[in-house]
Amino acid sequence: MQKNIFRAYDVRGIYPEEIDGEIAYKIAVAYGNLIGRGEVIVGRDVRLGSGVIAHATISGLLASGNDVIDVGIVPTPTVYFGATIMKCKGGIVVTASHNPPEYVGLKFTGEGGVSLTYETGINKIEELVIRNEYKVSREVGQYLLKDIIEEYWRDIKEKIGKIEGECVIENGNGTGGRILSKFQEIGLKIKILNEKPDGRFPAGVVNPVDESTLQNLRRHQNGRIGIAFDVDADRVGFIDEEGELIPGDVILAIYALDILERRGKVKVIMDILASKKIVEYLQNKGCSVILSKIGHSYVMRKILEENADLGGETSGHYYFRDEHYGFDDGIYSALRLLKILYRKGIKLHDLTKNFPKRFITPRIRVRVGDTSKFEIVEILRRETRNLSADRIITIDGVRVEYEKGWYLIRASNTQPDIVLRVEGDDREMLQKLYKEAVNLLERAAEKLNIKLDIKSVG
Repeated sequence: MQKNIFRAYDVRGIYPEEIDGEIAYKIAVAYGNLIGRGEVIVGRDVRLGSGVIAHATISGLLASGNDVIDVGIVPTPTVYFGATIMKCKGGIVVTASHNPPEYVGLKFTGEGGVSLTYETGINKIEELVIRNEYKVSREVGQYLLKDIIEEYWRDIKEKIGKIEGECVIENGNGTGGRILSKFQEIGLKIKILNEKPDGRFPAGVVNPVDESTLQNLRRHQNGRIGIAFDVDADRVGFIDEEGELIPGDVILAIYALDILERRGKVKVIMDILASKKIVEYLQNKGCSVILSKIGHSYVMRKILEENADLGGETSGHYYFRDEHYGFDDGIYSALRLLKILYRKGIKLHDLTKNFPKRFITPRIRVRVGDTSKFEIVEILRRETRNLSADRIITIDGVRVEYEKGWYLIRASNTQPDIVLRVEGDDREMLQKLYKEAVNLLERAAEKLNIKLDIKSVG
């Protein structure tokens, strides 16, 4: 068994070479040992390997003595919803999110639907499996097959209420296809692309914040807002009426300012990749902003620790605690934005005009290997101590902030990459800071005898 399948906030690998039914069974028994006996809800995505993995996972949970509520093929937030309202001991979602079709994965929650991280449980599951110390119970748990899609939708429908508008939705053959047509029930006129769930992903795997996977959506917009979901519908991205992909931190800012406007105060959690300009813009408006490590498990826990109203990631995860349950839910988030636009009587394109102009790179990925990525970050933590920066943040990689810009270098949680992002107040500052960041990164890699291939920015 490869240890690198145990990641920062899930288990993920290629099926069946890295994760097969036998491994999934062992992991599920270990998870059952970790959380203790009780009810565990299990759902899965449409990947071709997910059926086998889900079956093995359920078998492992039952063998550990836990009762299982099997909700079948559902959007990931449906499992979080079920775990929360049914007060389950835990939950497992069999999904590999936006990874290529050959991948499978397992996401775990504890009580209250709060996701496990490597530090809060996945490391212990790994230890039990690697050491062969997981234990099968003498008493097998009970199994229940239950469809909770209608209950999940009814809850969202009651919270959103009636809204009007038109939108085009890219489902990407994901699990969102089980529910998206219901948007019409609240007054929306919709067109759904690649609606039918299909684990072969004939239209390609959609990443809702990646321009390269959204061209089909743009072709069908015709002046309407575009909405894209990832495979398991826990993430969502938005293209405005003019065809511009709106960054995740800007979308989060729209949510935060809406709560501020209606309630007079708001506390928001943003991930470490968030634009400094957007953070300062929100702070100047009166919002309390706290930065977090990247990853849905980390952001969710930070929201609870800080008693925040909402949180979000640049990758398209959004978490609401003001009127929802605090887990990431792409479907609820999409309707929440449409509700804001409807209530204000404004287009998304016009609403985003008020935000500061940004000179910022996308996430730049540099392939270095799963072990080397962490070693490079450790070197950078030491090397950046002597920089004359305004602030250096090391909660997740190294974020170096100056008065007129910043850059972040961190290890990816899901891929064998270093991730780089740079922002400047103008194009000249962007290029200057980019060169500084690349120089630091290349020097760190040289100490490990690694030659990097990093593209320049314009």
